[in-house]
Amino acid sequence: MHKLYIYLLIILFAVGGVTTARAGGIRLGGVYISPDEFDPDPETYGDFKTLVVPIKRAGNLLLVEAKIDSLVGNFVLDTGAPHLVLNATYFRDMPPINTQESGGINGEVANTFTTEVTNFSILDLYYRRLKADVTDLSAIENGRNVKILGLLGTRLFSKFAITVDIFKNVLYIHK
Repeated sequence: MHKLYIYLLIILFAVGGVTTARAGGIRLGGVYISPDEFDPDPETYGDFKTLVVPIKRAGNLLLVEAKIDSLVGNFVLDTGAPHLVLNATYFRDMPPINTQESGGINGEVANTFTTEVTNFSILDLYYRRLKADVTDLSAIENGRNVKILGLLGTRLFSKFAITVDIFKNVLYIHK
């Protein structure tokens, strides 16, 4: 399978399918990919070897308490989300970096925007100047009758090993 991807890339380069474009981005076929989409994993701070984070449950959702600036609340641990996603109900007034349309699993299209969070933390794990998408998550809130500030995507934990113990209701974050 890996060889197939290499062959496809060689073919794209050979026929001119991949070209550089606007301010260092690339064009793959007819799609322009900006340098912003190649953001490195977020920088983290915190003095711990293993962080034990309590988990709350709302049906099948795993909820982690986190803090954005001075607002504390529930975030869904979402392995399907690539990064931090904020609920527009609470963060619609954040300054947008850019806007886009997105589609959810229910087929609805929503206007979303990307913003930058100054400070984000989960207990002793800290992030500064973290990019996040802001979109409507009210369907999740209303379906579980719980206040959801956002989704915690996988890139937030890319520099760690994590273990979810659903029997003890804890999330272990290992450096």
